[in-house]
Formats: sequence, C-alpha cells, structure tokens
Amino acid sequence: MSVLDQLQALYDELPSVACKGLCWNSCGPIDMSDAERERIVDLGVTIPTFTTERSQAWAAGGKGDLYCPALSFNAHEGGMGCTVYEARPLICRSWGVGEGEMECPYGCKTTGVVDSITMHRLLARSYRAGGHGDDDVEEGMDTLEALLDDPEHAELVQRLMSGDHSVVPQIQMAVEKYRRSL
Repeated sequence: MSVLDQLQALYDELPSVACKGLCWNSCGPIDMSDAERERIVDLGVTIPTFTTERSQAWAAGGKGDLYCPALSFNAHEGGMGCTVYEARPLICRSWGVGEGEMECPYGCKTTGVVDSITMHRLLARSYRAGGHGDDDVEEGMDTLEALLDDPEHAELVQRLMSGDHSVVPQIQMAVEKYRRSL
C-alpha cells in the first residue's frame, strides 16, 4: 500500500463533518507528516514547519502572520477558505471531530467524535505512514503510544490533554521508566 493510500485509510477512520466553513480563524501553526507536507507543496503552498514558539505565539493571540498560508478569500462564497482542502493533513481533518479543543465551536454536524487518546494515536500513525524528519517527534510518538497502551498512564495522558498539569510529574516518571526499559 502506498504512503498516500495509508494516509487516506487514516483519514477514512475520522467521522465526517458537515462544515459551514466558519473555522478558518482556527488555522494556525500545525505539524504534519513529511508526505502530507510534500503533497501540499506540490499544490503550490508551503506550510511553515511547526515550532513551539509559533504555537505559543498563536495561543497568546499574536496570530497575524501565523495564519495558514493555504487560506485564501473566496469571493464566490464570501469568506476565507482552504486552497488545499482535498489534500489537508490529518490534523486539519480532525478539526471538528476531536473532543475538547478540537470540537467545532460553530455547530457543524459530525457523524461522531474522536476522543483525544484515539486522536493522538491517529496522529502518531500519520507520522509513521508519512514520515517525520524530526527524530525527537518519532521518539515522542513511540513513547506516547507506549503510555497510551497502559490504562493507568493513558488516564494520566488524558488528564494532561484536558488541562490537568498536576499529572506532569507522574507522566515524566512514566516516560523515564519507559525509556530506561528500551
């Protein structure tokens, strides 16, 4: 199975969204697999490489030039739209169907919701299928998947993803234990 076929199989696991096209203002710094990035470059759009600094600036409200360069004004529809919509990466396809911060705030109808642990597993699988040039991300995905395989640690990860930072020391200990076991 080709890389693009593997990615499409992952995309097909996501519920569908009857999108109203109102979420363009949520299109900021993202990460994606190398294959997803290359497919978008082939369409003439270069998405900046994800960095923690860009993400933090976005979260702090400094959006300005951090909006996705694939956005364009569509006069026919009277709003902003994605110029690479059919080739968008998994993280973009997840918007509206992921629980918590990934849920659609505009009332778009979905055929289901994906919990954050499953969403992170899908993202890890997209990096594996499409490659990711950053060894730290690859190692981090291996570690995350190992933690998610243990129900106790999966609960801690879920709590962290829900904003409970009190679990960070426990997660750090679990990560250290996992890495020592390698």
